[in-house]
Amino acid sequence: MTKSSIIIPAFNEEASIGALLTVLSTPEIDSVCEIFVICNGCSDTTFAIASSFENVSTSESLPGKSRALNQGDRLANDLFPRLYLDADVRISSDSVLSLLQSLDTSKARVAGPRVEYDLDHRPFVVQRFYRAQETVPCFRQWRSEHLEGRGVYGTNHAARRRFGEFPEIRADDAFFDRQYVSAEKITVDSSLAKISTPTSVGQLIRNEMRAAVGNRELALLSPESVPKSVSTKPKWISSWRHPQISNLVVWLLVEVWVRIRIILRLGSKRRESWR
Repeated sequence: MTKSSIIIPAFNEEASIGALLTVLSTPEIDSVCEIFVICNGCSDTTFAIASSFENVSTSESLPGKSRALNQGDRLANDLFPRLYLDADVRISSDSVLSLLQSLDTSKARVAGPRVEYDLDHRPFVVQRFYRAQETVPCFRQWRSEHLEGRGVYGTNHAARRRFGEFPEIRADDAFFDRQYVSAEKITVDSSLAKISTPTSVGQLIRNEMRAAVGNRELALLSPESVPKSVSTKPKWISSWRHPQISNLVVWLLVEVWVRIRIILRLGSKRRESWR
């Protein structure tokens, strides 16, 4: 396998960046990867922690995750395959290597790991919300077709040529996912990423509001489209018949409240603009 690259955009990640870089400092990864941490507007010790790792190239960019991703791409240049990792994701060195190996092909290919949500000591609503994504048929189908929301996604050189820079939107992973057809996307079963979840219902609502705004930004962006494979229609009927229907009910209630909050916030901004 040729020399690879790992790009980690980081904003105030002093609580998690050290653990991730420790995993990425194993001889097996160090021998095949160049690691780039891009601090974007950090006000904590993230830069200092990342700089303490000899195998890591640490730099700073202007605030914004997309700017950090683009700077990382420039620094990594032609080092492929390439992984983009969130700084707070938990992943093993073996999982990282499995992802990189899956991308070692001349055909355009992008990949992501299986996902497991960290729900230990989380409130009931948070647990049910994420359990819905793991158990409800229509959500499981959607997750099997898309790479977003995994904390990690990767590309080989042929696939990365599909677009230029990441646009200045929140949903970088959704933008990335939309550039490829289903046949070019794979989930690597031997790779697992553990995703941290909100520790309160308020944090969950704020996260989902940001996600909704990010999806709206992506819709307005209208990136250059590529031919899409036709997905089967989500089986909502079977989802409502699922034994763990309470998970779906909680998910729907959260999403309805998120939309109400967004509408109220937009209405408040409009009223302010008329004053």
